[in-house]
Order: sequence, then C-alpha cells, then structure tokens
Amino acid sequence: MTGESFQEPSPKLNKVSTPPITAKETTRKDKTTKKEAKTTKKKKETIKIFYHTVTTGDNRTAISKKHAITIEKLTSLNPKVNWKDLKTGDKIIVKIE
Repeated sequence: MTGESFQEPSPKLNKVSTPPITAKETTRKDKTTKKEAKTTKKKKETIKIFYHTVTTGDNRTAISKKHAITIEKLTSLNPKVNWKDLKTGDKIIVKIE
C-alpha cells in the first residue's frame, strides 16, 4: 500500500441517465397489475351435496318420497349403499347441485 494514492471517482460516472419515476406512474402500474390479476383468476365452482340421515323405519321408497326424487335417481346417487341393510344414522345423498 505504500506509494499508492487513492483517487476519487469521476463525477461523470455517478450520473444515472434514466428519468425518475413519478408518483402517477407508480400508481398507474399498481392499478394495471391488480386489474390483470383479477382477469386471470379462475372462478371456483362449488358443489353442494344434500344428505338424508336414516332414521328408524326409513327405506328407499320413504326416502325418495320425502325428498321428491325417483327411486332410480336415489339409487344412482348412492351406488355403494346396501339398501337391504340400512342402519339408523347412515347418510344417504339425496341431491347434488
């Protein structure tokens, strides 16, 4: 380090050639990004499932009459249900929206 001298950088090197960003430009950019985000969001579909809880004396016919649907529709909504072995507390699907 002996014999070396420190030189200040030239003032020309410190100048930045880009113009400053104004507050209006910043606000405009923020609004654009929010608007773009809204248009890219996908609408989520919700599916509602309505259940019937089996009580004493319920069978396929009673449940279909109570909910005004056909026995065939009730059976197709519940393919895994053993209709001859319904138990109190079982949940049966009666409607899907």
